[in-house]
Amino acid sequence: MFVWIQLKTDRIPQGPIRDNRHKLHSFLRQHQLYDAWRVFHPTERDYTFRSGVHNSYSRIDYFLIPTNLLPRITDCNILPFTWSDHSPMTIVLQDDYKSYTGSPWRFGEHLLKHEPALTAIRETLINYFKENVSPEMSPFTIWQAHKTVVRGTCIQWGARLKKLYMTQRVTILRNINDIDTRNKASPTPELADELDAALRSLTDLEADKYRIAMNRMRAKFYCVSK
Repeated sequence: MFVWIQLKTDRIPQGPIRDNRHKLHSFLRQHQLYDAWRVFHPTERDYTFRSGVHNSYSRIDYFLIPTNLLPRITDCNILPFTWSDHSPMTIVLQDDYKSYTGSPWRFGEHLLKHEPALTAIRETLINYFKENVSPEMSPFTIWQAHKTVVRGTCIQWGARLKKLYMTQRVTILRNINDIDTRNKASPTPELADELDAALRSLTDLEADKYRIAMNRMRAKFYCVSK
C-alpha cells in the first residue's frame, strides 16, 4: 500500500485542489516517493504552514523518501509553530555510528550582558588572585589554574540562566500551542492576533540565541574558507 500526500485533508479551511497539487501527486507516484510524516501518522491531521493573512493552515512541507530508505526511518513529526509561519519538522533515521565524546566547553558571551553574572565573575577573579598570588607560586601555575576557577563560576551562572530561559520558553510555547490548537479548530481574527503576539514574544526571547548562533556560524565558515 502506497502512502501519498492526502490533498483534501492537508489544509483548513478546505477548498478546491489546484492543478499543481495533482501534478505533485503524479510525480510522487511516478518516482515511488513516500510522504514520511503520513507513513507514521496515516489518519491524523496536522499542518506545517499558517497564513497569517488568511488565518488558514496547510501541510506543504514534506520529507519525501524513496523506497530503499523507508526501513531506516524510525519516526517523523511536525512540531508546534514557533517564530516562523512554517512548523519545524523532524525525521529520525537509524544510524550505526555512535559518538562518545562531548563537545568542548565554550564561554557564553551572554553572561557578560547579565549584570549579576558579570559581578560574580569579576568577584571570583579578584578573590582568586588576591588569595593565590604569592612569591611561592609560579605565575604560570596561577594563570593556568585561574581558568578552571572562573570556568566553574561561568558554568554555574550559565546553568542558572539556561534554566530561567527554558522555563520562559516552555511557558511561551505552551501558550502558542494552546492558541494554535484553538485557532485550527475554529479560526477567528481574535485568535489570529493573539497567536501573532505570542509568536513575537518567542522571537524576542530567542533573539540573542539567534545572534550567537549566527556569529559562531560566521566564525566557522571563515576558518574553513581560510
